[in-house]
Amino acid sequence: MNTNESLAGEAERARENLLARLAPDRREQAREALERLAGTPVAAVGVGDTAPGFELRNIHGYRVSLAERLAAGPVVLSFFRGAWCSFCNLELRALQRRLPQIEALGATLLAISPETAEYSAKVAERHHLGYDILVDTGNRVAQMYGLVAEPDPALRDFDERHDVNLAEHNAEGDTRLPVPGTFVVAADGRVAAARSAADWTRRMEPDAIIERLRELRAG
Repeated sequence: MNTNESLAGEAERARENLLARLAPDRREQAREALERLAGTPVAAVGVGDTAPGFELRNIHGYRVSLAERLAAGPVVLSFFRGAWCSFCNLELRALQRRLPQIEALGATLLAISPETAEYSAKVAERHHLGYDILVDTGNRVAQMYGLVAEPDPALRDFDERHDVNLAEHNAEGDTRLPVPGTFVVAADGRVAAARSAADWTRRMEPDAIIERLRELRAG
């Protein structure tokens, strides 16, 4: 893996690899479904909004409060679908590579998933993540941020979840998934940057996060 490659570049290669596994007719259907998702609006929290407050447990069982983290500086929130999602794994690794820069700018990084602590702990260990993964039981916080959606059945055999029992992986047996979303929250609780997309193969670039944090520090 080229560590200088953008997250978008990594995701594009992963997307093409997954599409290549499909039969030609299904490949075209999947491409059309992804294009449809790309044009689907997401009614998520946006720039200038007050970030909804929450308190969740991390994978070690400790409570993490957004308000308490904001008292120390900006917070970056990354909502992801689960440890089984290759695009989420790409994003989690990319964020880990940029974690020293994020923290040097006085910010805290929090990743949020509906998966149980057991499954989230596996991805944290696999990628040696140095930031908290929080367990969003029942997608309650994701719903507060306007990110919960039913999976598109047209992409069932393209999506890695086709062989994953979501009712087992997710806390409380919830089979819904969050739309991946990233939010840079300023210390005053206002959203300074936001990106969410129904097309879950596309994520905010870590460089964009760092640039916004630099702007916040510069005032």
